[in-house]
Amino acid sequence: MQFRHLAPPLAAAVFVNADLKLDDDDIPTQCNAVCRPVLDLGRACEVDDDVIRDDRTEDLLEAQCVCTNSSFNISQYAPLCASCMDQNVRDRDDLDDINDILRTCGFASTTYASTASYASSTPSVSAARPTATSQLTTTITPGAGVGASPTQSSGSGSENNNNNNNNNNNGGSPTTAAAGATPTNAAGVLSPKGLGLLGAAAVGALML
Repeated sequence: MQFRHLAPPLAAAVFVNADLKLDDDDIPTQCNAVCRPVLDLGRACEVDDDVIRDDRTEDLLEAQCVCTNSSFNISQYAPLCASCMDQNVRDRDDLDDINDILRTCGFASTTYASTASYASSTPSVSAARPTATSQLTTTITPGAGVGASPTQSSGSGSENNNNNNNNNNNGGSPTTAAAGATPTNAAGVLSPKGLGLLGAAAVGALML
């Protein structure tokens, strides 16, 4: 019984403290084209902890910035990066950061092919670093896998439209291995104080 009470906070820490930035040294040369955009996005979305002093809010803002970015198709490039790294890294620990991104954003896995057009073409990345708690407008359920698009508050619908336009661009865009599958961000009910509780509930259920 005591273990069940301790498990939720521990599970919450796993999700809340996930680092959504890649380490340049972890990326194999073969994966530069698909991983560089993910690396650049993580750096652009890094919140200044002198501006946002609450760690949980900082992590939520970074997750929102990364998971919902519409300057390129992050929901496909992140899984492609993970697959490419999985095929080429020597140290399995190098996969930790990219796996954190997939788990936090709920992106579906896919298979990287070195002969595809995305393997030699790198999209440009644009992101505005979050600077205020009031910018937290998107709800994300970490570790939920494929689901509905992130729920935007009023005034942020243009980002969803931009993301849809990017997904519909046929200029050699990466696709998932499964036929008809399109990885999207998972949605849920979340607040700055609620991220850990949702992750905890999922993990706690597995322990029953």
